[in-house]
Amino acid sequence: MTVAAESCSWSTRSLPKGSSNSPTASLGPCGSTKPSQTTRLPRNQLQAPQTLTFRVPSATRTLPAAAAAVLQNHPWGIQLPQTCGLPAPPPAFPLEYSIHTCSSRFLRELYLTFPHLRPASTSVGKPKSVNGTAADPHTGESNPVLVIPTFQPTCGSLVAVGADVEAEKDQKLINFMHWAYALRDRIRSMGDEYWADFTDPCSGYPVFSPRGPGYYSDVAGCQYLLRYQVLTTNCCNVLVHPHWGTEFYPATFFTTAPAKVVEAAIQHLAAGPCGRG
Repeated sequence: MTVAAESCSWSTRSLPKGSSNSPTASLGPCGSTKPSQTTRLPRNQLQAPQTLTFRVPSATRTLPAAAAAVLQNHPWGIQLPQTCGLPAPPPAFPLEYSIHTCSSRFLRELYLTFPHLRPASTSVGKPKSVNGTAADPHTGESNPVLVIPTFQPTCGSLVAVGADVEAEKDQKLINFMHWAYALRDRIRSMGDEYWADFTDPCSGYPVFSPRGPGYYSDVAGCQYLLRYQVLTTNCCNVLVHPHWGTEFYPATFFTTAPAKVVEAAIQHLAAGPCGRG
């Protein structure tokens, strides 16, 4: 299980009206989609979600000790080798992403996960932000924070149980970790002043940044940013993708790099549109 199916969420109380009205589209085999209808982009969304095939460069990637400990000890986490090295990703895999700016309300919630983003002049009791900006950890200057939710189609539902389902979730986690590592490296190579990080989908904690008192919920984040439907089943909130239903794996990336830098970095990693080599 991932944080996409959970018993609580950090920002449900802050969701805008109409945030859970996305319909569930018909599902094809292994998460295949039918063509989406053109709709108005939600507020703070810079582009509509698109699915690309990614070929992540082969590299030995080692998790930071704190993140590795969470993944190894978390009851829903993948069991990594003692070296904390990530298993190799597949040659190519599809991943859907979209790029969003932060509203001030969303950013206040994000400070609980990434406290170092809080501007130094901001009081702890009443965090302030201007147009979704936060302090860049490298420069100390205020920069817009971009949120990049990602989705990988799966052959099984997130709410299903079984060894094959858990194995697929583990593989999707490995895919995302490699993709996020490569994207972070690419963004940082395009400017030392850019901060970039991602959260572990199993725990909601940052992988590289200092951990705050709260975790990031992919469910609540996607419900707020994309207005996706959330179902409550067995005391858990389950995110519903408009094309893939519950047959997908979510994870989220964050950065202070400009949108054009982020898009260029993503396109650098992409092999082409989903289904093309």
